[in-house]
Amino acid sequence: ASQTISFPAITDKTYGDAAFTLNATSNSGLTVTYSVVSGPATIAGNMVTITGAGAVTIAGDQAGDANYLAATQATQTFNVNKAILTVTANDKTKAYLQANPALDYVITGFVYSENNSVVSGAAAISTTAAVNSIPGTYPITVAVGSLSAANYSFNFVNGTLTVNQATQTISFPAITDKTYGDAAFALNASSNSGLAITYS
Repeated sequence: ASQTISFPAITDKTYGDAAFTLNATSNSGLTVTYSVVSGPATIAGNMVTITGAGAVTIAGDQAGDANYLAATQATQTFNVNKAILTVTANDKTKAYLQANPALDYVITGFVYSENNSVVSGAAAISTTAAVNSIPGTYPITVAVGSLSAANYSFNFVNGTLTVNQATQTISFPAITDKTYGDAAFALNASSNSGLAITYS
């Protein structure tokens, strides 16, 4: 007798999803076997393991037996979407008139115990703050730059550079002793900030 395979559609997946089972059936009651026709996945029995992002086509077959002819092969195709990595600019601080600190970022969201080794290139990162920017907060902007990863796309989170007030020191030379009746004299303290000194 002839037999047919019923192979339900497979919903799209995301790289990092757990392995899942297939549930095709034959009207003969005989077990359906599976194979990967194309795409980043492997099959053991009826369990599919995702190995990358992209389109996957899986075939279901039933070879028949003494009572049934081989079934016409049935296939299903689904898409494995890229997982998302979050690239976050680290917040920084500096004092007024200091050089900007080195800007950097962290990448999170890896799946399957992967790490930065699966990412190539570097993000573009910059700030609007300069050496002479007045105290306040300035954005640190992070963008894709040359970042690339076969199975991931990227989401970017900007940071903040906080410019604090600079410290200053006063140089106040010693005043020689005076005698009552001496003329008025000038004081000559100075600050490394260049700001005027007041006296009391």
